[in-house]
Amino acid sequence: MKDTYFSSAGIPVAEVASSLADLREKTLLQQPERTEDITNDTPVLSGIPGVASKFGDDEWDLTMADYADRRRRLLVLDFRWIASPDIKRTLKELYYHRMNTLISNRVKFVSAATCVQELGSMKRFIRWLARYYPFVESFSHVTQPMVHAYRVWLQYPSNAAAFTRAEVRKARGDKVHPSTVWQHLKPIWALDAYRFHLSRPMTFRPYGGKLTSHLVGVEPRTRENSTEIIPDEVLHPIIVHALRYVDRYGDDVVARVEAFEAHLATSVYRPRDGLDWSTVPKTLISNCPDLGHPWREPWLIEPAGTYSPRYETTQELLHVTAACACLLMYLSGIRPLELTMLRRDCLQAVKDPKTGDVIRWKVIGLPAKKRVQKGKKPKPVEWVIPEEAARAVMLLQRAWESMRRRHDDDHLVLNAHALGTKSRKHGFPTTPQRIQTMTYSFAKMITNRFGVKVPSHFTPSQFRRTLARHIAREPFGIIAGKLQYNHVKTMIFEGYAGSDDDGLRNEIFEERILANFDLLEEMEKDADQGIHIGPGSKRLVSTWKAAKAGIQAKIDTSRHEMATNGALRSIASTIYVGALNLCNFDPMTALCLRPEEKVNANAPVMPFCAPGKCPNSVVCRNHIPAWKEMRDDAVALRDQAGRSGPQRASLTRQIREYDEIIMKAAP
Repeated sequence: MKDTYFSSAGIPVAEVASSLADLREKTLLQQPERTEDITNDTPVLSGIPGVASKFGDDEWDLTMADYADRRRRLLVLDFRWIASPDIKRTLKELYYHRMNTLISNRVKFVSAATCVQELGSMKRFIRWLARYYPFVESFSHVTQPMVHAYRVWLQYPSNAAAFTRAEVRKARGDKVHPSTVWQHLKPIWALDAYRFHLSRPMTFRPYGGKLTSHLVGVEPRTRENSTEIIPDEVLHPIIVHALRYVDRYGDDVVARVEAFEAHLATSVYRPRDGLDWSTVPKTLISNCPDLGHPWREPWLIEPAGTYSPRYETTQELLHVTAACACLLMYLSGIRPLELTMLRRDCLQAVKDPKTGDVIRWKVIGLPAKKRVQKGKKPKPVEWVIPEEAARAVMLLQRAWESMRRRHDDDHLVLNAHALGTKSRKHGFPTTPQRIQTMTYSFAKMITNRFGVKVPSHFTPSQFRRTLARHIAREPFGIIAGKLQYNHVKTMIFEGYAGSDDDGLRNEIFEERILANFDLLEEMEKDADQGIHIGPGSKRLVSTWKAAKAGIQAKIDTSRHEMATNGALRSIASTIYVGALNLCNFDPMTALCLRPEEKVNANAPVMPFCAPGKCPNSVVCRNHIPAWKEMRDDAVALRDQAGRSGPQRASLTRQIREYDEIIMKAAP
């Protein structure tokens, strides 16, 4: 089987095997033992409290080294499975230096979690060597043909007798996704990058030093965020039912969980269900005003087939958690990883010192970005959240409280195994992957229980991008759930979005640019039909057309077409959207600015805008409903009894201006 596989990749096994003995002797002579200052008693991470593992240990316990607060999660570098002493020593040196040595300004210290992940990928390479080259006992025996054969084996598992059927199922068609291939090749890149710190490094540079993600087909990242937004037809039922769980159904689930936890001490064990529920106090199911009947069927007392009371309670607890998580992520911009790191006491109320009323809510936690700094704990950050999100946090505090006490764990959210089971060494931490699984299950439950179809899957990370899009495009009222996004935007910028580590402000800016592209394209189509609305419409459309014509006349050879994108972005970045118009901002002609403000101004003052007079003002068709509403209000005021002649004349002139704007938008 080896000969068949490697001949299809163009790499005969016989040639490599016949010269391996000579290669081993040659490389041993060329690569003498390096004199490193690493002994078996060297701490694997100095200066990190709680990390006591030494270099000579075959298990490095690093659970206290990652301030992403995986402190209750098992982070262990396990070298016991490696049979070759040379390979084991080399990998220990590699991951010691990955965590402790700066080899350049571009390669930073690596977190413990990353090392654990890389060692898992390295395990695949060593298993592959053991299958096809069992005589390789050191990385100094590895050759370029071997690395290339491994790359081909990763890319085409259906042709390479994959280890498991699951690996074949992961293939996309006949080829694995490039990012997956790079994930398993990156440890080999690390062996090359740290070659001067290893006692038995590889004797060559893979692909001549050009082993990169780009080599295997991973597209380089651009500045534009590629995360898709959640469509309104998906977002609306998710948020509506999440609010119902928080405000109406959550109390029933909390009562059920508390009854379950209280019954643990006196329950009688059953092999099938584990608990005797015949004597547990019954908890009720409330009526839902929106449905006109109880929101779910009564709780199980005895197992029904394979569906047990414990499983049923766990599922509802996870639905409550998913509902709260969706609201919190959607209304704050918090990332899934940041959500998993929140503590029980993360919610803080800011009160008016005079009245004692709550004026805003804050959530305090650790950031997802720049959180891992060797020997330093990251500075906590805060999210300023609306009341709906605060109620979601309060429900999570109550729902998991009994399990926090029993397991001595103060995380806001635990995982499902915490319910009805004994404590364990590393607790019951949840992960972003579990958050994603819960949200999938929550969406499926909405369809099955309430008959509201959620048409497609979504990921928790999309909530943040969706929030940025809705804030950026808020004036046109496309926001699902009719939430006050201008208010949300103000609160978010008051808190976490003001941090340089966050990036949400930049995401909102990028969404504003994309929205402006759409507006400019629509205005160009209207201009082709002779429709120009607002004093600045003709100038803006002509500038946009000239920029596009100049781009089409030449070929952009800059990387990622940055010159082309820059020309269009420079125009789109001057567009500011308001409820009645958009401003093609030019500070020298802006009527909203005083003369002394025009020198350093970088944005218009939209509340002082004169949409019918300012030369920067442009009206789009999306604005026309607001103009019609103002016209109707002016007509109603003019026709009221008791109006003086001058008042009616002034309102009539105003109505005439509104009509002029509205008529220009007529197709």
